Amino acid sequence: MLDINKIDIKVFCSALILLMASSYMFSELAVKHAVVLIFLPPFLMLLVLNHKKHYRILSLIVVFGFLVSLLKRYELEIPFGLVIDFLILYLLITLILDKNISIEKDMLNNPLIIIFFLWFMLSVVNYFNPLSTNKIAWLYANRSFSIYSLLIIVLVLQFFRQAKHLESFLMLWGILAIFGTLWGIKQLFLGVSATEQEWLNAGAKSTHVLWGRLRVFSFFTDASQFAANQAHSALVFGILSISQNKIKKRLLYFIFSAFATYGLIISGSRGPLAIVFIGLFVYVIMINRVSISFWTLIIFTGSISFLKFTFIGQSVYQINRLRTALNFNSDPSLNIRLDRIDQLTNFMTNKPLGYGIGSSGSWAQKFYANGPEILKYTDGLYISIWMQTGIVGLIIKIVLTLILILYLGFLITKISNLNQKNYAIAFYCAYCGFIVSDFTNNLSMQLPSGVLIPITLALIFLISKGKITENKNKLEY
Repeated sequence: MLDINKIDIKVFCSALILLMASSYMFSELAVKHAVVLIFLPPFLMLLVLNHKKHYRILSLIVVFGFLVSLLKRYELEIPFGLVIDFLILYLLITLILDKNISIEKDMLNNPLIIIFFLWFMLSVVNYFNPLSTNKIAWLYANRSFSIYSLLIIVLVLQFFRQAKHLESFLMLWGILAIFGTLWGIKQLFLGVSATEQEWLNAGAKSTHVLWGRLRVFSFFTDASQFAANQAHSALVFGILSISQNKIKKRLLYFIFSAFATYGLIISGSRGPLAIVFIGLFVYVIMINRVSISFWTLIIFTGSISFLKFTFIGQSVYQINRLRTALNFNSDPSLNIRLDRIDQLTNFMTNKPLGYGIGSSGSWAQKFYANGPEILKYTDGLYISIWMQTGIVGLIIKIVLTLILILYLGFLITKISNLNQKNYAIAFYCAYCGFIVSDFTNNLSMQLPSGVLIPITLALIFLISKGKITENKNKLEY
């Protein structure tokens, strides 16, 4: 008889990757709904077998956070994004109805939850915005806008309690990051698939094929989100690779970081570089260890100097494009962004509450086709929030974010175990990087970042409270 407890996360990842490869081949052969036919039975089987293993359901959320864009690209008629909603709802129902689960009050009544709850309440109030005329758009857009982050944090605080969960989460994340880079390498050197070419021809080609060179997007929504995830992965695993005690763990995390870094380079996206550079800068401040700070500064200044003051590798398109991120005077896209901000300032003057959630970017193109043209194209998360919630919502977002940064930083200073502290610092540095990177791209609310970020923020809280070291598998390796 199958022992449910012996289902290993590594086996699960391997099976999933094999499954996706099969789906890819069938999709290329244009078999109708092949992805669904292949994916649905093992998905339901995994759900049934793990219905009491809440951490594994959370792992499925992570997997779908990564792969939902791939699935949607090959099966446009199936709302795969709703699978994440279903899994979150399933865990919430379990949390409420399962009498064997004891809900700890301090896991629901703490500043972390309060901050995200206040942001969620802002979105609820915005539902009644008189300019928000499409409530379906509000419902769809608000999932990533506020609902996912709040509910995922609640679930992680309740179900993510063993040190082996942290190890498995990082293993799953690292494998999926490698998978993303390998898919990107395939696009770069072997070309895009027929389905991906259709996506490019439908309009994405103008932003993803520049001077005849492909900006690699892997299986993500676009090249920017691919770069953001790989920058996120490169930073977190890079920090962890220099902070582990055992060579085996150092090597593993270094491999994850190296693959993710290469994925970032071939993406041709410049905005997500802020995740790495800002993250490294914060790391130097937080680590408070001379030797590590010294070498981190060397890497930081060396990378900046290489891109800013040299022409090494200039003939390589990917390096050339990354280098333009630091040449502000010769960046025409920066001037375009500044012009759009001036136009938007005049447009939003008499709209302090914005046009409503779901009224900007791709949601505006879908649900507000006849709406103002300026709302259909956003430059960064904060511009998007400004459009949707007005200057009032933007100010609230900035204030809550600053409070969150200070609170999490305070929690980290209270962690006495240096090895545990390294995990929290790695997650914290990446979050600080996202805050800055969001000025140029809407990254932190898009998948998979919209799933990874709340998980890591909840992990910082759990580590600071000593909640995931209560088993034999300590964080020390």
